[in-house]
Amino acid sequence: MRNNFLRFYFFGVLTVVVVGALVAGGLYVAEMIEYPRQVPIPASTANLTAGARTYVADCSLCHGLAQRPLSNAARSVYPAPPQFFSHTDQLATGLLYFRIHKGLFLTAMPGFGASLSDNQIWQLALLLKNAGNLPPQAQSVLQSAPVSAVPTPGPQS
Repeated sequence: MRNNFLRFYFFGVLTVVVVGALVAGGLYVAEMIEYPRQVPIPASTANLTAGARTYVADCSLCHGLAQRPLSNAARSVYPAPPQFFSHTDQLATGLLYFRIHKGLFLTAMPGFGASLSDNQIWQLALLLKNAGNLPPQAQSVLQSAPVSAVPTPGPQS
């Protein structure tokens, strides 16, 4: 009886792992095939500044701001969300758009396709792609973000 239970448990767990890997792999392949290759808006000062405003309002809680401590939300999820202003991202702009629009499977990253316009998502993708070379207007929006946009972290353990 115990042997049957262990066999059932083992194959059940194995099935979940295999199916999960196939789904995750399929989504990764879909992401690589389906992301837009053409960016429909320019990386203008106006678009980068608008992207910075959206970033502060909708992204900074998890993804942080330059030279600010991580929020409790960012420290409490796994895998940890990338901190875009502490490293240069090499992803294509269209892939950034796809990930913001659809979200990332098996992470805390939701899709924003239902809550942001396509134009706002493109502005965010351009902001992240150009994070190391932003115009002063966009930098000002990010640097002057209210402290409440990134909550003060709790006690360190």
